[in-house]
Amino acid sequence: MYRCLIVDDEKISRDGIAQSIDWQNLGIEIVGLAKNGAEGLAMFRETTPEIVLSDIQMPIMDGLALAKKIRTQAPETKIIILSAFGEFSYAQEAIQHGVQNYLLKPIDEKELEEALIKLLQEIQIETKRKHQRQTIDLLFKREIIPLVKNTGIVTVLDAEGFTPTEGEGIEGEIEGNRISILTLTHFTYERIILSGQKGFYSSYRSDGNVVKSYQEARMVMAIALFWSRTNLTYWRVEQQRKKWRQFRFERNNEVNKSSRKLVEALHQSCQSEIQETLTSFFRLLKQFVGLDAEKMKTTCMNLLRKVNEYSNFLAEEEQRCFPEEIMALTTFDQIEEKMHQLFEQLLINYQNLDQQAHLSIIEKIDRIIEQQMAGDLTNQTIAEQVFLSPNYMAATFKELTGRLLSEYITEKRLEKAKELLLTTNLPIVKIAKQVGFSSQSYFTKNFK
Repeated sequence: MYRCLIVDDEKISRDGIAQSIDWQNLGIEIVGLAKNGAEGLAMFRETTPEIVLSDIQMPIMDGLALAKKIRTQAPETKIIILSAFGEFSYAQEAIQHGVQNYLLKPIDEKELEEALIKLLQEIQIETKRKHQRQTIDLLFKREIIPLVKNTGIVTVLDAEGFTPTEGEGIEGEIEGNRISILTLTHFTYERIILSGQKGFYSSYRSDGNVVKSYQEARMVMAIALFWSRTNLTYWRVEQQRKKWRQFRFERNNEVNKSSRKLVEALHQSCQSEIQETLTSFFRLLKQFVGLDAEKMKTTCMNLLRKVNEYSNFLAEEEQRCFPEEIMALTTFDQIEEKMHQLFEQLLINYQNLDQQAHLSIIEKIDRIIEQQMAGDLTNQTIAEQVFLSPNYMAATFKELTGRLLSEYITEKRLEKAKELLLTTNLPIVKIAKQVGFSSQSYFTKNFK
């Protein structure tokens, strides 16, 4: 049985979660119900659960602080954050603390069960990989090390899954003419043994998948002698370190640049430009080794936050739901597809807002004509009051009404004149002046 700890300051919420689904059927045992983060941390240390469900806002210690402490002590622990808040800042911080999922209250039972099943699958895969890794390590120690024991090898390091983030600490491994590690990709498993000008290179590859057994490992293990200059190897490590720094710089720049381009495309209602910008954005991100799905989620959340800062296109409900939807994804392709969908929705939002804004402009123009009919009503004088250029205002008016603004003003004046003729005893000259006609003859000509 897997163990799960529930942390929530509301008793009704704690008990509700504990009773909402068939935990035993999932193979999960509830090992504790804590009312705040501090109590939850104490229970965590005592029960060492594989899964923690925690609320965010709690007294003494909140859920994010708890997640941070758990991640420090037991990084393999799976954490689900439960919150009534969908703010980007909460979701971003949760990702940074290694939270696997982010569910909004009130908790949907089916959604919670699906999230737990997904975590259990991840735990099983990680456990299997750990066992496979131990088998490979044992193979290496028993067979490879004895072969090179008397060859002057100084250091043997396992470099599986080496990422650029580790490149920053590589310099400590370089000492004189000796170096003990070489940059690798995520899709190979290689062990590097180097010493001075000579070195042994042992390589184990299986198309990105660790072999399942000792026997398979022996079949694919090969040892080849090669000559290597230490400075060349050092250069490769330095290049990887520089690449990581360059990536961080370019990623931040790309977020800013892409967010501005996306806002411009939204303003222009240009769907093709939006899709092209997003495609280019993800193409750049995928070029860098070391960017996993969690880092990509953080980058996408930053992009959405920037776009919303510039434009405020996200409705309140979308601000709640989008972080949760992104947090639930696990692969690059899923994240990219979801971002395309989100921006399609943003475009619809903008077009609706734009339409509302245009209708609001028409209402303002109509109100100005009614209130200032006796005055000098021109494109220029009206445009100044709605804070638009005369040309843009006139074009927008015609687009939405199908009429010229000057014709509309004349029509409104004549309607008002007709009303005054029928309801008052004012002479024509006064009526003409009251509705904005400076010449009685011009008024009479139009009125006929």
